Amino acid sequence: MNSLKKQYLIHIVGRWHRLFRHQLVKNKRILFVQLSALGDACTLIPLCKLLEEQEYELTVVCRAGLEMLWSSFIHCSVLPIEEPFWNHLQKLNQLLGKEEFEAVICTSITPVAAFISSLPKTSCRLGMAPESGKMRGQFLYTNRYRPTSHEHVWNRFAGLIRLWQPDFPCPKREDAGSILESPAEYRGVLIHPGGKWKPRRWPADRYAALVRKLRQTGYDVRLIIHQSEEDLLSFFQETDLSGASVILTQTVHDLIDAVAGCDLFIGNDSGPMHLTAMLGKPGIILWGPGDFERIRPLGQNIRILMKPVSCRPCKQYQNQEVCERGDNICLKEIEVEEVLCTVESVGKR
Repeated sequence: MNSLKKQYLIHIVGRWHRLFRHQLVKNKRILFVQLSALGDACTLIPLCKLLEEQEYELTVVCRAGLEMLWSSFIHCSVLPIEEPFWNHLQKLNQLLGKEEFEAVICTSITPVAAFISSLPKTSCRLGMAPESGKMRGQFLYTNRYRPTSHEHVWNRFAGLIRLWQPDFPCPKREDAGSILESPAEYRGVLIHPGGKWKPRRWPADRYAALVRKLRQTGYDVRLIIHQSEEDLLSFFQETDLSGASVILTQTVHDLIDAVAGCDLFIGNDSGPMHLTAMLGKPGIILWGPGDFERIRPLGQNIRILMKPVSCRPCKQYQNQEVCERGDNICLKEIEVEEVLCTVESVGKR
């Protein structure tokens, strides 16, 4: 969709929605617009669970592929939308245009998310506005939460909900997660060497060395790799892993099953680690260039190995292949023996 049509949708159609779909509704129905990836969804779900306990009926607009995540943990209606999101708004308008909600809460800072929030009828349409700079579509909200640049996502989401419900009973950040009701059968250590952004990956050869050492000390080790990460799959299939198995995932359901069935998760700064934290599983994160204050997984069971570097957070989004400095020193300074010592401190078989 070209930029002129996007401008038309936001400034003309969106304004019309803002004016004529502004109605006071008290029906205990809440719409969340959450178009971000797995990590943000896992951060939001525990907060949605609290609203569910207050007997609110939830509807979630999410990116396609994450509908299984939401339906696995929340009793809600899920409306998945494919990327590019702008090309699928007509279907959403048909689904939401006549709906009424007590509140619409948009947790994604994008113009398309703001426009989607304008579709249903409500008098309470909430969204986030960046601390600096402007985002097209902010005027579509009835109220805005203004996060600071490094404010954690958990605080952002909680602050957004409190614009509508000031007494919202949000737990402390360190108590986030732990929504798995019972421990799973013992299956040992699950290692996730991947991640969408390659600068966030600890070197694959070090993961292989870690696997071999864990196997030598009696751990049951499995590696989990998404089917799209062909470079990692090829590397580990051709590498001696001392009998460790490799799990190829295709869906979020595959990932949930694997994480729920492990005793310890080891991986990079990525969505699966946020799922681990949400499930209350012990996890060890090998932290690289990401904004630690803003996006780290929360929970008492999460250990983070991170080296102090002056260039964190770097602009890894500008190049998915290499870090801004080009050497990934933040991750390369983490040694295999350090990870092994952390594993031993968590507990072994």
